[in-house]
Amino acid sequence: MTARLRITFNSPQSGFMSIGLKFGRQRFLAAMSCRPYESLEELMRALTAVMSNAETALVRWNEDPEEFDFVLSAASDECKLEVIRYTSHLRRDGAPVFTAQGTREQICLPFWETLNAMKQDLVVDEFARNWRRAFPFREFAELEAAMGTTDC
Repeated sequence: MTARLRITFNSPQSGFMSIGLKFGRQRFLAAMSCRPYESLEELMRALTAVMSNAETALVRWNEDPEEFDFVLSAASDECKLEVIRYTSHLRRDGAPVFTAQGTREQICLPFWETLNAMKQDLVVDEFARNWRRAFPFREFAELEAAMGTTDC
């Protein structure tokens, strides 16, 4: 049986949000900042691009002082998610710290499920106040269209 990618985004607090990834025995957890990158928007655009047959897409995250790139690369229907860690914003010393592989849907669908759950809890989590950025509704709608899903 193939490992399933599992993703968690905890409710944002004070401009930070914990992001967890699990694939088989691999684990990744970091408390990402809302600044300076528009990371959620980048994530949704990257997932949309991959589901629309793009070969690569990049999402930048800041943990301050560390930074991470989520790199999505795809060929045919196969897709790989690689998380690259940098020790500072200079981004000179990148090293992979997490990798997951599967079909485009096996990699992108768990992200969409987590983002959809986040969208459902926007009011409860006081998302905009706690993340210090508004939820990217337009990018989410584009991702839903690319995934072939509708908000349930």
